[in-house]
Amino acid sequence: MPKPEDQGWPQKESALTSATSTEIVVHLFVLIAVLVPVLTILFPAMLLLVGATMLASEAPDSFLSQWLTSNQYASLVVACMTTLLIGAVAILWKERHSSDSALKLRELSGVQGERLREMVGTIWAGLGSDKQAPHVRWFPALDVAAYAFSRNRQPEIQISAGLWRAATTGEPIAKAILAHEMAHIVHHDPRTLKVLQALVTALSAIMLITGLFALIMLIYIVTEEIFPLLANGDGITAILLRLLIILAGAAMVLVLLPLGWLAFRRQISFVTSLIEIRADVTAAAWTGGLEEFTQAFASNENVVKTSGSAFRHALYSASFSHIPQRERLTILSTPELVVTPKIAFFAMSILLLFLLPINFGTPLLLGGAPNHFAVQALSAAFNASIIGMIVLGFKDSIVSVTKSRLFLLSAVSCLVTAIPRINLEPVSYLGMSWFMGFGGQPLDLDTLSSDTVTTLKDLADKVHSGFLNWGTIFAIVINYCALRSLTRSADGSINLALRLVSGTAAAIFGSFLAGYDSYRALPFPFAEWLNGQFGDTPPLRGMTLSLPLALAALVEALIHLLAVRRRTRD
Repeated sequence: MPKPEDQGWPQKESALTSATSTEIVVHLFVLIAVLVPVLTILFPAMLLLVGATMLASEAPDSFLSQWLTSNQYASLVVACMTTLLIGAVAILWKERHSSDSALKLRELSGVQGERLREMVGTIWAGLGSDKQAPHVRWFPALDVAAYAFSRNRQPEIQISAGLWRAATTGEPIAKAILAHEMAHIVHHDPRTLKVLQALVTALSAIMLITGLFALIMLIYIVTEEIFPLLANGDGITAILLRLLIILAGAAMVLVLLPLGWLAFRRQISFVTSLIEIRADVTAAAWTGGLEEFTQAFASNENVVKTSGSAFRHALYSASFSHIPQRERLTILSTPELVVTPKIAFFAMSILLLFLLPINFGTPLLLGGAPNHFAVQALSAAFNASIIGMIVLGFKDSIVSVTKSRLFLLSAVSCLVTAIPRINLEPVSYLGMSWFMGFGGQPLDLDTLSSDTVTTLKDLADKVHSGFLNWGTIFAIVINYCALRSLTRSADGSINLALRLVSGTAAAIFGSFLAGYDSYRALPFPFAEWLNGQFGDTPPLRGMTLSLPLALAALVEALIHLLAVRRRTRD
């Protein structure tokens, strides 16, 4: 795809499109490179492996039982390959049985159809693309709607009868929607969205098979535990209590399945909503700018208005695809919101990953390192997107940002960076001890009370040392100064790619340094040393929350100094 500036786009819209693309790329990378391996392959494989080991233990002398117990890593690899196979089969099955016949698509015809083709061709010609304009088909529906699609590798726009009517009468909303769908085609969004839908299909199948297997294991455990009680003539109270304990213990492990599903699905929804924002910004560049584009939507009575429930759904749901209209138009009409991360809609993604360790299974896998890595990668993605979006969105000082927005980004960056420091694994141990006892000891009310107090105190200490201390205030100030300097250092004469790569790399490195947890993190350069120096002093550790943005600002300053020195020599 040609660069926006090569297509004659306005400089402002070009900067906004580049910034939104950066946010998409960063979060899409984390989704594919981190969450897919961890949430859709590794964690379900662990559950399958635990179940297979329990079943094989019925015949301890068998080859399978001995191999599973003596080759833990090899058996985990086989389990991972099994989950991959389940996902691949599900994708192939869905691809073979999917169809677009549900919309009852029809070809354009008549004079009005020719006028619509000409309108699409005119908008497409204005993009500077040398490719053929997308094919257009329509479906019977009164609402104003359209979808970008790729059929046999050829771009296609599918429009409703309502949109067709609006286009022939010259309503501004028709041109805006058509441009939005063409923006999807220019950015190859139909292909990206198809990949995301395939990932949802794979995860659904993997979770379904894993859940069914877990149900079989649960039935097996219940029969093994309950039948002896029945044979001994134990009372109904003892049997029900034992059954409750088994179900509660299983729930502490299997809560991983819904949590993993929600975390993965929410990240896909978040990426999808960002793709829609980018299409809006790109379409605005072709239809008179953001103000005219947003006005076309705001003034049209056929566009669905935002309700309170729609906004709440977008904030908390795992299956939303569009930011509600009111908030969407607010973002589009405020450039500083376009070129900075969409904080409100990102929050649920990192919250769900933060909650993952409350299950009793994954904290035992590699010492909880996968749990920590997943949430730390998403934390790093947020900080990297801040830097990348500022570098691209504020180039040549086309877009300005308010002090309040910079302060909000500074504070949220500290919070997001601190989240990986707070380990919820003790909550899973506490929950299991409530129902199953701990360390082989029987249930005891005094012990459980003591364990509860100890766990809550431990969490409070982690929150205090990791975030809620005076050092965090200084970190927010440092972040604010760093962001302020970054927004003012936009110099078009300095290599943009160098600034982008260096700045985002520094933010990622700083995120992994600042979010390091010595109890469960994988080894990371300088992190253990930094934790040893500041870990015992909460205010100093709180100040290290500024590392992602401060390091990025420092790298930016060094690049500018080198550029000035080179100019002086020349």
